[in-house]
Amino acid sequence: MPPRKRKADVQPKLEEIVDDDVKVLKSKAGHNDKAKVEPKKEAEAGSKEDEDDDQDMFAKRRSKMTGVSSPPKKKQATAPAEPGHGSSDSGIWVNRAPVLTLWVSVVAQQQGFSKEAGNTFGKAIAGILAHSKGRSIGIYEDKEKDEEAESKKAKEEEESGVKKVDVFGMKIKALEEEGDVRALDADGKPVKPGTVQSYLSRAFKTRLADAERALKDLAGSFADGNELAKHAYDLYSEFRPQIAQGQAGWGKPGLLDMQQIKDLHKKD
Repeated sequence: MPPRKRKADVQPKLEEIVDDDVKVLKSKAGHNDKAKVEPKKEAEAGSKEDEDDDQDMFAKRRSKMTGVSSPPKKKQATAPAEPGHGSSDSGIWVNRAPVLTLWVSVVAQQQGFSKEAGNTFGKAIAGILAHSKGRSIGIYEDKEKDEEAESKKAKEEEESGVKKVDVFGMKIKALEEEGDVRALDADGKPVKPGTVQSYLSRAFKTRLADAERALKDLAGSFADGNELAKHAYDLYSEFRPQIAQGQAGWGKPGLLDMQQIKDLHKKD
């Protein structure tokens, strides 16, 4: 009898799911003012089941692993209309994927990993969560996978020294390389940290240092890196750029609000 088939999750490469364009928001409103939103269109509005499906998946997995429950979900505002050209310190117009990549790297560093290792974890985790979201809104289709082949692959990984590392509240496959650790990509190869850094530089352009500083300050408000890791995704879900629901928002940039990140600092 031939081996039973099952559907497999095919993880996309990060470069396939992101938009490198980034614009700086020019805003005259204070950080407490509500952003203007585009009129809601029925054709673009995703179903309630589609909204933040990736967050639900992650929260359930983390809760099972750590025993830490997530706070009640807050309703997220509709994505603001894209601003015109301009420059301001109030925020950055950027895609979600590089924001998550950078945040994972910052959290990993707070957990004790090097910046290079953190960058590789950022790419791996951003890809995993984007794939989960893509499946939920019909962007990606599953492919058939041979269970026997999967079992063989797992054995080969074990023999080659692949291990699962706790980062960002998740267990990520990684290998030791050049005296450090590197997360594996969708093809099972170590991610190159320099490639991730170049990707972040292209995405954030001149504002990468500003974004990284803001996220490091947020991470630093937690004295313990492991405690931060337990809450890292919940924090991300609060400050991530706002985009339209469902396929309408896929690959589109949104506002990364610097003041909102500051407001999330842990209070003593």
